Amino acid sequence: MERTVNKNKANIYISDDQSKVLDIVKLGGNVYFTGPAGTGKTTLVDAIRQLYPSLSVVAPTGVAALNIDGSTIHSFFGLPYGPYYIDELNLEDEDKLKGLAQLTIIIFDEISMMTPDLFEATEYLCRIATKRYLPNISEDKPFGGKQIIMCGDFSQLPPVAKGKSRHFYTGEYEHSSPFIFHSLLWREMDFRCCKLTTQHRQIGQEQACFRYALERIRKGEVNDLDFFDSNVKTGADDNALIITTVNSIAKKTNEKKLKRLLIHGAINKNYHAQHSPLFPKEIFNSHGDPAIHCLKLCIGARVMTTINNYDEGYVNGSIGTVVSLNKRSVDILLDNGAIITVTSYTWSKSMVEGLIPPSKIKKTVLAEGTFFSQLPLKLAWAVTVHKSQGATYDKVHIEFGDKYCFSHGQLYVALSRCRTIEGMSMSRKLSSRDVHFSEEVRVFEEAFGL
Repeated sequence: MERTVNKNKANIYISDDQSKVLDIVKLGGNVYFTGPAGTGKTTLVDAIRQLYPSLSVVAPTGVAALNIDGSTIHSFFGLPYGPYYIDELNLEDEDKLKGLAQLTIIIFDEISMMTPDLFEATEYLCRIATKRYLPNISEDKPFGGKQIIMCGDFSQLPPVAKGKSRHFYTGEYEHSSPFIFHSLLWREMDFRCCKLTTQHRQIGQEQACFRYALERIRKGEVNDLDFFDSNVKTGADDNALIITTVNSIAKKTNEKKLKRLLIHGAINKNYHAQHSPLFPKEIFNSHGDPAIHCLKLCIGARVMTTINNYDEGYVNGSIGTVVSLNKRSVDILLDNGAIITVTSYTWSKSMVEGLIPPSKIKKTVLAEGTFFSQLPLKLAWAVTVHKSQGATYDKVHIEFGDKYCFSHGQLYVALSRCRTIEGMSMSRKLSSRDVHFSEEVRVFEEAFGL
């Protein structure tokens, strides 16, 4: 039996298992809910936010934050990029700390990509802020007694740890893979753990074998690879989204597809961003996350929206084809048949800060009044696996190039983006070398009965 909540004048239908999580959230304790790709985790976040409009929603990356109409953890908490030592955190930003003290509920989304030291840093800031500005209600509980709701799937993409940071996590947490559950704080939070199981993406009896094979790969098993090799075609449909394992392949594919249309005389136009003086160009880069300084489009180009705009009928990840180029807007025929008009979107200073590359964070100081305005669009014949996480598509072509998948959850995320097995194609057959699954995740999920 479904329940309904209202979000921005549009109804959200939630399944029985989502409804049970919602009831647990209402009890006021800390909650962690998970589930395979397509079980409605983001929809449940929206439903919770509808019930508690004043709560805050954060995510570890700019793309993930945009997907939930939230903020990045770094910008929201005023944190540089880690690794973090608690005694080195900045406790001098009075306005930031006062704001944290007033919070009652925080949702952390896509926590599979959140590191344990980042988790501990956010907890410490909330606890110190509450003790400092609301001493009468603070009981020195984690996060100053605020209700914390965690959402994500540890079988999907993990945090990235390279070089010195990998040595940090090995030394501080005795694990080279920086999953958030390696923090002792995880157990102190006493989360009520819930697992969503109702599939909202690969639905219907005809997709039962697809769902089963996906779940096997999600758990790191290789026995069902033949199912994909037998049922997935190798040639890509013209309007299929191409998902790649690395950025370079996606960028090259998009440029090649655009050039082909331009050679055939497609009407085209350059859209130049408007921004504050001395704006650092490296923030909005050539990959289009979530926009670029000069966006070249033409009639027939495949594009993806990079923000949520419910009033105009699109969300972050909506894909369609350009049908009209206007002076300051673009008309797009979405794959669902709707025609939308996309106009410029302005990223404020706080939003821009969350998109600064980690390598540039210490060297980049943004002035008050910093802004960046551009069409929230990117070329979308091809995207990387990381950019596709959390999204659903009707037709997908997985382009491996000359490489195997190389990280935990990468193949699973790529395969699970498509609604049907009939809508999927691959550039080659799968290999057991494509399947990576962390034993640490297996142990964690068994311990918590997930």
